[in-house]
Amino acid sequence: MESKTPYFIMHKERLLYNLEFFKELERVLDINIYFCLKSFNKKEPLKLISKYISGATISSKQELKLAKKVGFKDIFSYSTAYKDNYFKEADFVSFNSISQYNKFYKDAPSVGIRVNPKIEFNTPKYCNYSDKNSFLGVDKESIYSLKTINGLHFHTMFRATAEDLETLLNYIDNNFSNILPNLKWLNLGGGYDFFNFNLIKAKKILKEFKIKYPNLKIIFEPGESLLDNLGEFVVSVIDIVNSYAILDTSIETHLLDIAIVNRDIKIKNKKTGDHTYTLVGNSGLRGDIIGKYNFKKPLKIGDIIEFENMIAYTLVKNTNFLMTKSAKFYFN
Repeated sequence: MESKTPYFIMHKERLLYNLEFFKELERVLDINIYFCLKSFNKKEPLKLISKYISGATISSKQELKLAKKVGFKDIFSYSTAYKDNYFKEADFVSFNSISQYNKFYKDAPSVGIRVNPKIEFNTPKYCNYSDKNSFLGVDKESIYSLKTINGLHFHTMFRATAEDLETLLNYIDNNFSNILPNLKWLNLGGGYDFFNFNLIKAKKILKEFKIKYPNLKIIFEPGESLLDNLGEFVVSVIDIVNSYAILDTSIETHLLDIAIVNRDIKIKNKKTGDHTYTLVGNSGLRGDIIGKYNFKKPLKIGDIIEFENMIAYTLVKNTNFLMTKSAKFYFN
């Protein structure tokens, strides 16, 4: 399609493929998929997503309203710290600390708490949720001070494998076997690389766990993996200075996730050659650098560049830095 850049384009056909995959994943693994709403918030695609999977995970009052508006059947609420009890309208609630639990647990429809297992996974530092000094989740010993509890919540993964899942479930079994039979749900978080998962192994692991604890509703909350390969971010070259190609975008306005996680983004249909350019934003900030790329042909002013796989954690972080207009979004 042709439009004024910059813009995001999301492909409906690809989304349907991913949704069929996750619908089948729920059936085969006997699990419940709750889409992580903080990763993406456009209403039309969300209405479609809500028809295929069990529910959504939210972390704010605004996300709760959106989840209800687009039709998610079940809603899981977690926040690092709640300021009020808006979560009463959700179906499941997880608290991050003992103080938050003590303040709000009576208002929760189904109450749980996030646990930091302090397990070392192969995780980049910026998203190492199991760090021993982390503020995310409580120590396992704290569980036994709670007056009442319906579920446990873990969020420790980054592009995790079936082997990582096995490690986490073994930890849970070894440390909470005395209370698991009395719980109603177990949220294993997001960060699983489902499209590259060993599903045979995962099915075996989960089946054995469910045989031991048939009372538990097993929840996963993917965001990025459900949105995998669904669309592009399209920009234009507006000037070339030395070996720098200046684009009509900025990390500060459209690509904050790159700055936060040091993400290396790929260019669609790019053929590698001997012409090297550093792609930079138009903010005037020296650090507004997207990356260095090799091209087969020299770039020209007006050339279109399409960055691949750019739907997750991009649109939700758009800003109006320098009064820049938000990039348009197309769902085709």
